[in-house]
Amino acid sequence: MRTLLLFCLFLLLPHTLLADGDLKRRLELSQDIVILRDTGGLIKKLIDKRKDYYRTAHTLMQLKITRRNPNLKGKVASALAQRYVQLLREEERNSAPDIEKRMTTIYAEEYTQSELRQMKQFFSSTAGRKFFLLNSAHLEKAIAGAFQQARTRANERFLELQQQLKEKSNPNPRPNKEYEM
Repeated sequence: MRTLLLFCLFLLLPHTLLADGDLKRRLELSQDIVILRDTGGLIKKLIDKRKDYYRTAHTLMQLKITRRNPNLKGKVASALAQRYVQLLREEERNSAPDIEKRMTTIYAEEYTQSELRQMKQFFSSTAGRKFFLLNSAHLEKAIAGAFQQARTRANERFLELQQQLKEKSNPNPRPNKEYEM
């Protein structure tokens, strides 16, 4: 009776509580799957799709800067907007490996070794590559989340740059009222 109870409890254990060697092997397999699924360069394609977004971001930031600071010349506003877009691109490119790591751990936790082996065989075939390139909505959602994080970081950096520019353009700040007497 006790062995039956222990056996039932063993079946209820999640897959992540298995031996370290098993989890390590599953991590390796899931990493292979992520690499195979990315053979079409999907992440790069999605980043390149955003070129129109970059152009729009540049013009909007230039308008935003000139509205906030009408005394700034167009070249300075354009340079700041270009720097903002450059920061945005860098953040998005840097976020791609994070997505791969997240996908790898999700696969390792959710699937058994045999399921991962089957997936690896499927995605290494030409049919698997075509299938993934046609049905990539779930990866696009993950990438969109990473892009949103990149946008917020780039916005924060842009505000820092703008503050630095204000400090440089106004070298003589107003003296404190205490010292005027």
